[in-house]
Amino acid sequence: MTAPIPTVFIGGNHEASNYLRELHYGGWVAKNIYYLGASNIIWFGPLRIGGISGIYKSHDYLKGYYEHAPFQGSASRSIYHVRKYEIEKFKKVNSPIDIFTSHDWPEGIERYGNTEQLLRCKPFFRREIENQELGSLPNRTLLSHLKPNWWFSAHLHVGFDAEIQWHGEGSTPYPPADPSKLPSSVPTYPVQVEKNQDEIVLSDLEDNSTDDDSRLAKKPKIDAGGEITNHNEPGCNIPNKEIPVYPPPSTNFYGDSETTKFLALDKCITNRRFLEIIDIDTGSEETKPHTFYYDPEWLAITKCFSKYMSTAQGPDTIPSNIIDEKNPDELEKAKAWVKDNIKDYRILDNFAMTASGPPPKSCNPSTNLNRFNRPKFNDTYLYRNQQTTKYCQMLGIDDPFTAQCPENDTVSK
Repeated sequence: MTAPIPTVFIGGNHEASNYLRELHYGGWVAKNIYYLGASNIIWFGPLRIGGISGIYKSHDYLKGYYEHAPFQGSASRSIYHVRKYEIEKFKKVNSPIDIFTSHDWPEGIERYGNTEQLLRCKPFFRREIENQELGSLPNRTLLSHLKPNWWFSAHLHVGFDAEIQWHGEGSTPYPPADPSKLPSSVPTYPVQVEKNQDEIVLSDLEDNSTDDDSRLAKKPKIDAGGEITNHNEPGCNIPNKEIPVYPPPSTNFYGDSETTKFLALDKCITNRRFLEIIDIDTGSEETKPHTFYYDPEWLAITKCFSKYMSTAQGPDTIPSNIIDEKNPDELEKAKAWVKDNIKDYRILDNFAMTASGPPPKSCNPSTNLNRFNRPKFNDTYLYRNQQTTKYCQMLGIDDPFTAQCPENDTVSK
């Protein structure tokens, strides 16, 4: 399969986590489709694009990446929960970003758009908004720090627009998340997780006839005018630089953001706002090649932080000086190393399959397909992806998950 146009995506809470784990630092999942990884910043032509995968759950926020194949039970969910480690990396970014993407919304963003209409569509959001629990607290901190021109999200199954003006007359404050609301230690007791009414239960995926919104559709909603409405109805949509080709992109590109425009899209089903085409001003009429590049600043941050990445269930081990200092010596050394050692920042088009594909048409379906008419797949394996191997070699860092793959083999059994 080859995508008709270059496509970039992040992970949410319904992707194939076993495959995405192979590409923790990002990579091609198919021809012309690039996964940003757990966190990343890259360039596409003159656009600097960042993103963070997963959703926020406080009980896993401080943990390391401890999950092992076959990712069963709670590990099948915790594997896509955002870690503090990735947030701290973004807090070291000092150069402007054109586009940032996350799955769950930054907490508090709903107050900068048509909140009244949002509550007509999703009245059960009211309690979460009042308790400052709608969206991700870490993403709030990132939005306050990064201030990108555009921020795209999804997750809450509703189209929504908002805008934050950062400077000048009419600007509105958007402080980072209150640290007291973020976890300070890893829980040592079983965590009772409140059910997200919009989240698809993994076991429900086996029944294609069940829409995850169907249980909500049975409950009529009453808006401020007293009319019974349903959040599934179509009316839920809420209206409202330059880089060289070679060597690296320049960090002094088109302007600093005066505003951040936020856009969340709905589910990809009929009569819902799931697609939007946007023209983005790059500040230059010169046409740049539509090519993907690594970002020098992000490469340095990744190299600096790599030795502190934990694959244990305990908390991360990032030293306080790396977190607290604006430009710690270790990060400055990593920036110098990247500048001296990496001369070509192009992301190579090196997609290759790492696992077996669907069985050939000549195979007997009774032995090659499971009861859901899907190809059988041995999910106890963790496949070694050469894209990750080459990325780590480029930066001179260790692959954090190589211990799950035996020496001189392509899979972990």
